[in-house]
Amino acid sequence: MVVKMNKNYIDRIKLFSKLYFLLLCVLLNYYYIYADFEQRQVGARASVLGGYTTISDDVYGLYYNPGVLAFMKYPEFAVEYARVNLGLSDNSNITEGIFGYACPIKNNFGTIGFSWYNFSLVGYYTENNLSFSYSKKIVNSFSFGLTLKPMYQSYTVDDYGITDPVFDYGKRTTKLVLSIDQGILWNFYYPDYFLGFSILNINQPDIGLSQTEQLPMKINFGISYRHNYEYNNPFNICFNSTYYDNKFDIYAGVEKWTKNKALAFRLGLGFSSKQSYSISFGLGVGFKSTEIDYSACIPLTGIVSNYGTHRLSLLNKYIPDEIIMRQNISPDEYIKERDSLKKQINELATKLEETENKLALTSPEITEKSKEIETLKQQIYELKTKLNDTESKLKLTQNELERIKSTPSATNTPVVKPVEQTPKPTIERPSVRTHVVQKGETLLSIALKYYGNESKVKDIYNANKDKIERGQVVPGQVLIIP
Repeated sequence: MVVKMNKNYIDRIKLFSKLYFLLLCVLLNYYYIYADFEQRQVGARASVLGGYTTISDDVYGLYYNPGVLAFMKYPEFAVEYARVNLGLSDNSNITEGIFGYACPIKNNFGTIGFSWYNFSLVGYYTENNLSFSYSKKIVNSFSFGLTLKPMYQSYTVDDYGITDPVFDYGKRTTKLVLSIDQGILWNFYYPDYFLGFSILNINQPDIGLSQTEQLPMKINFGISYRHNYEYNNPFNICFNSTYYDNKFDIYAGVEKWTKNKALAFRLGLGFSSKQSYSISFGLGVGFKSTEIDYSACIPLTGIVSNYGTHRLSLLNKYIPDEIIMRQNISPDEYIKERDSLKKQINELATKLEETENKLALTSPEITEKSKEIETLKQQIYELKTKLNDTESKLKLTQNELERIKSTPSATNTPVVKPVEQTPKPTIERPSVRTHVVQKGETLLSIALKYYGNESKVKDIYNANKDKIERGQVVPGQVLIIP
């Protein structure tokens, strides 16, 4: 939307000023890169993944599909600063700034969102867009959203501009319009597969200064796979397509987080039906409920003599510490270990059977074969013991996840004021218990070991939160057992 207005007005402005001629030539070429690959790619993470038509855990999603907001579980805010096509030969300073906030309403009344977006070609053109969004789940797996966008643009006109009728001889340099977006999100294959669809600028507002010029409608469609979405979501693949102004844009992106959700790596590709290409890459750093993201989008065709577009985003989610801890509980590791152990046991059992068959036919080698058989039996026994332990851990983890899933979220749980009681006499406690974390242990298994009660996980976490990162313990840590 920004670029479409930018190009239309640049086409007009270039007629009245030779002074602007070089700048406008650069911008007219730049338009095809910027529109094809970066226009509306708000958010450092979103710009690499190709848009947020199907990503629902980020406030930037309201720019692409207001329907995603209903899937948000906690309030969050985000800010971003971007330099667009850094290093153009005419030293143009093109910037973007964003602020956004979204908050789920209690009792499942939906989610509201607000954002402010600023685009500026410093000294020539400025655009400020506000977005007011609302989204609600129609059923548990399907949501609908609507956004109202007041959009304001202004031009800086010098002595040449006041002689041009396009600007009414300097009297008309601004325009305010209202645009409407709507979208849906469908979790079509629970829990990890999503489809998204949105239509932006449905009413196609008139953005012309001196004559009618409608902002083109923009249609987005996306599909994504979000591995382990209900819990720590360490891996995402997104595909998005956009149709507007008689052309198609196609984007694809992939994201991989490290095990403790501390670092993310992202890679994206973009293609336009006008034969334009770009590549994007980015990094994300997460700690507790805060995430910092960086991205760079490099054009591969068109005006390539620049350093691309660079974005830096900050995102903060208001998630309780105990929820962050629980989100890092995942059965995936135990499932992989269980399957690997079963495979090893089957291989050894096959080898044992072959060895026993050979023993029956080769009496001179009875002693040697007997030793091999005993070794195989011992290995199988050890693997089966380890398998039983792994299956027990897996079952405990799955039970904990089911309990978490059935527990109301903190945002919807009413706060009950505790009843004041008469203080009891202080009783001297014994010395503090400690526990040295062993390989394979989790807060859940430690709680069961000492208390035999899953609910004590929170007590152990609270007593050691200064040393536990995102609810994960590591071998060798010394924990206080309250």
